[in-house]
Amino acid sequence: MFRESGSLRYPPELLSVPHWYALRTRARAEKKTDGLLRASGIESFAAVAEVERAWKDRTRRVGMPLFPGYIFVRITLQETARVLRWPGAVGLVAVRGVPARLREEEIESVFRLASGVTESGTVPAFVEYLAPGEPVEVTGGPFKGLHGIVVEEKGRRYVAVKLDAIRVARAVRVDRRWLAGTGGSAVA
Repeated sequence: MFRESGSLRYPPELLSVPHWYALRTRARAEKKTDGLLRASGIESFAAVAEVERAWKDRTRRVGMPLFPGYIFVRITLQETARVLRWPGAVGLVAVRGVPARLREEEIESVFRLASGVTESGTVPAFVEYLAPGEPVEVTGGPFKGLHGIVVEEKGRRYVAVKLDAIRVARAVRVDRRWLAGTGGSAVA
């Protein structure tokens, strides 16, 4: 059932099949570490979105990490040492010593969140990690195709993207008309 890898025991499918994992990075090292990993042939994603920032004398679009301190890598666990050797890489997020893989729906939502934020320029809000809520899909606008959980706060409706492996959630405001329950029904 488990195979030895050094002193840890991993399920065999994690050793031979690539999966997405959350990689912790040093503070403000997300973009640099992502660039180094990509240059070495490792599939990675820093979840950086272009947003507008205003200063006294100018407004500029800048890259903002949506999940500060994390990037996402698609590797087999046999490649862990190859990933961790790069400056800025701290370690894979693990549960009981086994790196926690991200579900495909989670990483797809992160991709869509990043592209939607870049397209709209909307900076997503940090939200508390949420108890399970009603799953929805965004059917229109810049976040079309995003899967998440509906959150309401002070009469405003948001869609939150949760990453269970790192226990982090981010939310963006979405017009009610663009929300549909995963069963296809509109959300009231």
